[in-house]
Amino acid sequence: MNTAVTKDTELSYLVYPQMGETDLNYPATHVAVDLAFTDGTYLSDLKATDSHGGLLTPQGQADAKRLYVNQWNKVAARIGTVAAGKTVDRILVAYDSPKGKAKFQGWIDDIAIAPKKPEKRKAHLSDYALTTRGTNSSGGFSRGNNIPATAVPHGFNFWTPVTNAGSLSWLYDYHRGNNADNLPTLQAFGASHEPSPWMGDRQTFQLMPSAASGTPDASRTARALPFRHENETAKPHYYGVTFENGLKAEMTPTDHAARMRFTYPGKDAGLIFDNVSNDGGITLDPKTSSFSGFTDVKSGLSTGATRMFVYGVFDAPVTDSGKLKGGGGDGRHRVLPLRRGQGPHGQPAPGHLADGRRPGEAEPGDGDPGVDLLRARAAQGAGRLGRHPGDGRGRGRERRPADDALLQPLPALPLPELRPREGEGQEQVRQPLLQGDR
Repeated sequence: MNTAVTKDTELSYLVYPQMGETDLNYPATHVAVDLAFTDGTYLSDLKATDSHGGLLTPQGQADAKRLYVNQWNKVAARIGTVAAGKTVDRILVAYDSPKGKAKFQGWIDDIAIAPKKPEKRKAHLSDYALTTRGTNSSGGFSRGNNIPATAVPHGFNFWTPVTNAGSLSWLYDYHRGNNADNLPTLQAFGASHEPSPWMGDRQTFQLMPSAASGTPDASRTARALPFRHENETAKPHYYGVTFENGLKAEMTPTDHAARMRFTYPGKDAGLIFDNVSNDGGITLDPKTSSFSGFTDVKSGLSTGATRMFVYGVFDAPVTDSGKLKGGGGDGRHRVLPLRRGQGPHGQPAPGHLADGRRPGEAEPGDGDPGVDLLRARAAQGAGRLGRHPGDGRGRGRERRPADDALLQPLPALPLPELRPREGEGQEQVRQPLLQGDR
């Protein structure tokens, strides 16, 4: 190879250890990529460590217990700290287990040896979190059971992209449900209150942008849009994705609401309203570019879940609306904004009990902010991560799992303000709303 190693050189690769049917010693995890240098030494002799501190040797990787079987794992190591000045001659794959010989198989891909400068400090701690972490799960193998929830800490709702709009359990599959081109697809963007896929979702609401000409097809598979994960930004304070057809969808949360922005590649711009089932209803008002509705959708384990109401307004006039065929039922609707080349901006906010304000009145102090301003506000809301000092290795790749783990429960934790007020016998929760950019 004749590849020189500098102080900034990083070795990275992907490894897929396959789980043996009968061998519970996980022999496929006792694997590491090794490098032979021109001076006769090996990387495995230099005590190099990966980005999480695990020794970059077969036994070191197994002892660290970070390699998950039956899925791809990324391993990265700044080898320049131990091998600067050396020259790589060969790339090797090493196996070493204290149990000795074993039958196993796996795959290694995307091996790279290249300079990697230290990662710059990000503007907000929430930028280190990745909400798609833990979404490679199913009923057969739980690997986190997460959804890429966008929400402020202790917020009223989760807002999430949905790969299976007919499910109340695993709403977002990272790649398990890929299409024939091996690309993931989104069928909807929705409000969620899912505590766990095993418990099921409740009080759901969905919508999906469409750039189809004419009347769009409401079928979940027909309206689904493919995308690549490199064109997806999944943060606690913001979710954005650019689909293969050029349509861009964005959403960012407030305490009781979310602002959504859809940018269309051409003159055709529409929205399809949907839900997991027909347990709900929606009314469109083209004159005011608004909608209102309710949802009674809930899983069988949603004891105590009540009706949720939704109200929304767009910043673009509606040119047409009506029911669509082809979805989960005949209650699907479409909205076509007037502006060409860009879509509606809106702020949906589900709620349960009104506090005296009319639908559409903003939350106190919210004014009428746009997506970008709300994104910045929500990012600052995760500043409580600063109370976690870490272990001194910085805020790069090794910081992300800790931040992910800290952020996951925050939206689900209740706030003291939601307790019954003094002298009142029930909770007071704000009325749902949706306001548009102007």
